[in-house]
Amino acid sequence: PSPLPHVAAAESAHHRGGALLQQQQACEQQWASALRGVQMLAHAVESEMVPLRRLCRKFGVPPHARAIVWLTLSGVAVKVEENEGFCAALLRRYGAVAPDVAEEIEKDLERTFPEHPLFAPGAPGFLRLRRVLHALVHRNPLTGYCQGLNFIAAFLLLF
Repeated sequence: PSPLPHVAAAESAHHRGGALLQQQQACEQQWASALRGVQMLAHAVESEMVPLRRLCRKFGVPPHARAIVWLTLSGVAVKVEENEGFCAALLRRYGAVAPDVAEEIEKDLERTFPEHPLFAPGAPGFLRLRRVLHALVHRNPLTGYCQGLNFIAAFLLLF
């Protein structure tokens, strides 16, 4: 044992840090190899997903690949592609919502992340959020519009 405990602790931490770095590099190499040539997102083939799921359990997913791996393995990418244009179709089919509902939505639009540039009045996110909220009213007629949906929809629109 080292006569200086703080030196021994530093040496131990350095050794653990080196081992962690090696583990991260092994993870990166495994993922780089596994992802080479694999179709991702909505074009994923189920037989190619089995080894990726094993890698997730064994090594975790490196930070730079998490979004695409999650979208692929969860099936969300397929759902997004299947529902492309869903909101627009609802709005074309049913038209405008009732004036009192539209008024409630407009009030909430102005309260939704007012400091975020994407949701400033007239900004692209503001307009998309309006369309999504109107479509939600048509999609769920029994529920209609509920205060608070604006924040949930806006949060999802950020991604």
